[in-house]
Amino acid sequence: MKTKQDAPNWYCEGCKTFHGPANERKVDDMGDYYCARAWKRLTNPQNTTFKQRVNYAREGFCLGEDSRAFDNCFEMYDGAFVVAALMRLSETDHELKQAILRHMSKAGLAEWQQTTASLAHIPTHKLSSKAAAHRQQVEASPIGYQQPSLF
Repeated sequence: MKTKQDAPNWYCEGCKTFHGPANERKVDDMGDYYCARAWKRLTNPQNTTFKQRVNYAREGFCLGEDSRAFDNCFEMYDGAFVVAALMRLSETDHELKQAILRHMSKAGLAEWQQTTASLAHIPTHKLSSKAAAHRQQVEASPIGYQQPSLF
């Protein structure tokens, strides 16, 4: 990836805002521009724990991010648990709630609400440990991944 400085104002794909010429920008392989903050998130997400992935997904929603790193938050066999954590967090986090409503379709939001309801029996403070147990079960299963029941 390279740094590029040839336009007065430019749009950052990472934070979905315009920046002035004083802001350094990076260019990815597709030609999209990113500010230093968005570039750091994109290239070094450190999404290794459940909590880190939930926090990354929360920030990604608020920034309107659409990246591979954002998608990875939901693709470690415990996406339903990440969804439930985000939906529960959105009950007290107004910025996240608005971002979810802004960026999700009605059908997608309905699926997330169903997923959250299907995991309502798990207390919030135990979501992380239940997600870890689910990941271990899936990795040990000879038939592979199966989405937790929505009903």
